[in-house]
Amino acid sequence: MPLIELRRVYKSYRFGQAVIEALRGIDLQVELGEFVAICGPSGSGKSTLCNLIGMLDRPTSGDVLFQGRNLNEVSDGERSEIRNQTLGFVFQSFNLIPVLSALENVMLPLQIQGAPTRQTKEKAIQQMTRLGLGEHLRRRPEKLSGGQQQRVAVARALINNPSLVLADEPTANLDSGTAVMIIDLMRDLNQQTGAAFIFSTHDQRLLERVSRRILLQDGTIVEDSGV
Repeated sequence: MPLIELRRVYKSYRFGQAVIEALRGIDLQVELGEFVAICGPSGSGKSTLCNLIGMLDRPTSGDVLFQGRNLNEVSDGERSEIRNQTLGFVFQSFNLIPVLSALENVMLPLQIQGAPTRQTKEKAIQQMTRLGLGEHLRRRPEKLSGGQQQRVAVARALINNPSLVLADEPTANLDSGTAVMIIDLMRDLNQQTGAAFIFSTHDQRLLERVSRRILLQDGTIVEDSGV
């Protein structure tokens, strides 16, 4: 059974009298443990596709299934619960909360779930130490380099042991050396944890390191190939 499956998915948006078709009949399966990049020009539908996979939006028509469960048939509350327990997110702009320390940022997803503070703190410290952040636990994001901030974001995405990590342009704001380090780090984590990683990206450095590339154009998949 695929981790994620999309069946004849369409997504359109209305702007006044105009209707924009962002996705047009997407069929897609992603298995647990895959390392996948979704690429394509601006306006091709990458962000829309990732929002559907990440349960942040619903299709206009068609079905999105997660671990065999049709997400069209669950309530918004259930979708949020599934998302919080099984997905991790990494963003281009890191999306760290500036008034919290690095450690507190990593703890946040489990705290939202109501996990005990002591266990959450221990798990967050372990995760951050694993990613080479053991000396930066108490620092706020502004005191960290771009690469360190992105590692904090990766630690936060992995704190709940997700089945799927979605990353939106995770290397766009990083220099080449740091970007390659972050990509290799996520590849290692993919192999160690077995979680699937799906990237929305233009970054050739990342595209060269994934095991599968999905090319979108005008809301359709025009190429789906391994490297």
